[in-house]
Amino acid sequence: MRRATRRSLCVAAFGPAAWLGAALLLAAAAPGRAEPIHLADQVALTGASDVTDAVRQQCGLQTLLPELVAAASSDVQLVQGQPRGGRVLTLTVEEVHAPGGGPFSGPKWMVVAAELRDGGRLVGTARAKRTTAAPFGGTCGQLRKVTEAIAVDLAAWLRDPRSAARLCDS
Repeated sequence: MRRATRRSLCVAAFGPAAWLGAALLLAAAAPGRAEPIHLADQVALTGASDVTDAVRQQCGLQTLLPELVAAASSDVQLVQGQPRGGRVLTLTVEEVHAPGGGPFSGPKWMVVAAELRDGGRLVGTARAKRTTAAPFGGTCGQLRKVTEAIAVDLAAWLRDPRSAARLCDS
C-alpha cells in the first residue's frame, strides 16, 4: 500500500468490511456543509470505447459508480440528469479494461476523472485508477470491487479537494 501524500490519496484494499468501515468513518468525520454536492445519477463512459457490450449491459457501471460515491460520502446527493448550479461533481469513466473470461483473462481496471465545481468555479480535479489484485469472481464482480475502491477514494478526496490529485494507482 502506498502512503497517503499531499498529491496522492489511497485507501487500503482489504475486503467489503474494510470498504464499509472506511465509508462510515469518512461520513462520520466529514464536517457538515449546508450545500450538498450534486452528482448525476449516471456517468459517461467516454474514452472507454473498448468496453464490451456485455460489460456495458450487465455490469451497470454508469449507475453503479455514482451510487457508490453517494453511499461513501454523506455530502454527495444524486440528481437525475445533469446537475446545474451550486456544488457539482462530474465523473467520467475514461478507461475500463475488462476482457471477458472472468479470472482467466487477467486483472481488470478502471480509470475515473473527477471534477468538482462550486457555482461554476473549478475547485479541484482528480484522477482515480484501481486494479483488481485477486483473480476471483466474474468480470462484473471484479469491476464492482474496483468501483467500490474508487468510490471510497473519491469520497476521501472530496473532504479536501485539490486540483490535479492522483488517487491510488493513477
